[in-house]
Amino acid sequence: MPRPLLSSSALAVLLLGLGAAAEAQAPLSSPLLTAADFAVGAEFVLGGAYLLSRVPRLALLALAVAATWFLGTLVGARSGALSETGVLFLLAYRGALLQLLLSAASGVLGRSELRLIAIVGWAVAFLPVSAGRPATTAAAALVALTIAHRASRSLRIERGAILARAGSAIVLSAVWALAMVNAVSASALLTLDDLAVAGAGVVALFIPRLWKRTTAVLVVELGSSAHAGQPIVDRLARVLLDPGLEVHYNVPGVGWVDEQGHPSIPLEADGRAITRASAPAGGEVALVHGPGAAPDARLAGAAAAAAALVLDTARLEAELRGRAEDVRASRRRLLGTADAERRSLEGRLSREVLAKLRSVDDILGQQGGILGEQGGIVDQQGGAAEVLSELRDAMAEVAALGRGLYPPDLVRLDLGSALKELAKRSPVPATLDVQGGIDAVSEPTRTAAWFVCGEALANIARHAQASHVAISAAAGDGLFVVQVVDNGRGGATMGSGLRGLADRVEALGGQFTLSSPVGGPTVVRAALPP
Repeated sequence: MPRPLLSSSALAVLLLGLGAAAEAQAPLSSPLLTAADFAVGAEFVLGGAYLLSRVPRLALLALAVAATWFLGTLVGARSGALSETGVLFLLAYRGALLQLLLSAASGVLGRSELRLIAIVGWAVAFLPVSAGRPATTAAAALVALTIAHRASRSLRIERGAILARAGSAIVLSAVWALAMVNAVSASALLTLDDLAVAGAGVVALFIPRLWKRTTAVLVVELGSSAHAGQPIVDRLARVLLDPGLEVHYNVPGVGWVDEQGHPSIPLEADGRAITRASAPAGGEVALVHGPGAAPDARLAGAAAAAAALVLDTARLEAELRGRAEDVRASRRRLLGTADAERRSLEGRLSREVLAKLRSVDDILGQQGGILGEQGGIVDQQGGAAEVLSELRDAMAEVAALGRGLYPPDLVRLDLGSALKELAKRSPVPATLDVQGGIDAVSEPTRTAAWFVCGEALANIARHAQASHVAISAAAGDGLFVVQVVDNGRGGATMGSGLRGLADRVEALGGQFTLSSPVGGPTVVRAALPP
């Protein structure tokens, strides 16, 4: 048998033997009450023995409750000396029990005001019975209020357990008040006291198991939306009930910094407790506890590990945002390059191809459509007029092709007029509604808006079977929105044209949406940064 377990077992046997001897020396009015009285003390003995190797301070408090409980039983002993011992310890268990309820799961009180209340509880428990009863009753009420106030600054998952301890202290205070005024019979008071103390023991000794579960959800608590935006150090200080807490991070290649990234003071031994945890991606988190703080090692370690995970998550999110921004910047650069190529090609079509075609058009017009034999065209039955007509159709197609490759200069100078021109040329009757200073938006946004309207109108003319189109453009509230709505048959999908528009809009940091239920209407909408 391992030595710690052997020691715990031996201590439990010793205290249970003490309890049995005390109950034998001072039996109560009935065997049932005697058995119940012994069972209450045994509960604290067994609980303390179990926790002795796990949470030593809490275990010692539980064993102190058991020992003083059994010694107080001797008040009814036949021996004068034993009876005097029982009188001395009759209320002593109350001080140990109140400290047990007041303590954290580690048995550590921590804050100075909590230690003061515990000292008061112990002190009044050894007063003469006439003074000790009202004093311990008041102390239990004070403990209940203190624990309830502590619940308001605790973890949500821990709050129920803390309030249970406060409730136990209230019940104890009420039962002890009844005993003080002799409101019920002696046997009833003994029964109520046994039940109240046993219930407080269950609540107090269950806390370590619940606390272990609490530490497992510290990551969730630290990352909860209820405290979003609050510095990690503030959230950790609230979790650990340590207002003097400091958090330091050892960043590989940088050194120790605080949460804001400023160089932090060296972590020197100045008497303050330090809890460390390694970060998943390298480095270290160190919690420097406030002066005089005595943190629970398990909880502090879990808090440090949770902080490391939260901070590493924040680092990954920052990297992801940075990479996403790099991708958007890359898409904007590619879009700018493609637009520059489109603009160059549109310029070449206008300057070179269309210029030559216009020159030919002028020559044909001046010479009546006959170039002569060297031109290869012979005027036969109005053939020159037909050639001239086809030439001008070709010129119109080349001009339209140029406009499709890149918007005309009018878009860069006057987007409102360019959209009016689009609406005017639309094969389906279209209306235009412009609100706000749309010409104040950036050139990439104006270009995207023009492409959205142009592609949408082209799709409507080809597929929608619509009788009307409504185009709107509005700038305001930090957003530029262009929308095209038709009353056609609906059922439109994100084909290559619309997918290309969506890519263009999203590359600028905007949002492209298509709504097209069967039967219509179809709504194409682009929300862009101005």
